[in-house]
Amino acid sequence: MTSSAHRSLADIQRQIHALGAAVPFVVNHRLTRIAAAGAQPSAIDQQEFTAMGMEKLAALQESMQAMTLASLDASQKLATVYAHWAAAPWSMRPSQTAWTLMTDTPLAVLSAGLSPVSERAGDNARRLGQQPGSTP
Repeated sequence: MTSSAHRSLADIQRQIHALGAAVPFVVNHRLTRIAAAGAQPSAIDQQEFTAMGMEKLAALQESMQAMTLASLDASQKLATVYAHWAAAPWSMRPSQTAWTLMTDTPLAVLSAGLSPVSERAGDNARRLGQQPGSTP
């Protein structure tokens, strides 16, 4: 495994750990708030529920965009490697570079996709933990 793959794997592990720490608190806080609001939520509750839905859509959009850009970047790098290989087919270096790209790219794309989601979850946990009556 290359050093970039180790970095990507470490990023993924960090992001998953952040999600594992933040998500249960955020889900508990929000479900409790929804249950407490009942059939007639207050204006503040309605605003929070709307923001909750919108931030999930924004995080999904950011995640998809980040994964698309990471995939496009890898595709361009791979095309460059293949162009070099076509120019010098006797060289092993382009083959090794292509192999590294193909093995590291899935981790890089996953890391790029997890980044916005884990950042949002951590931000929400901090924000919701600062509200009165909340314990993070």
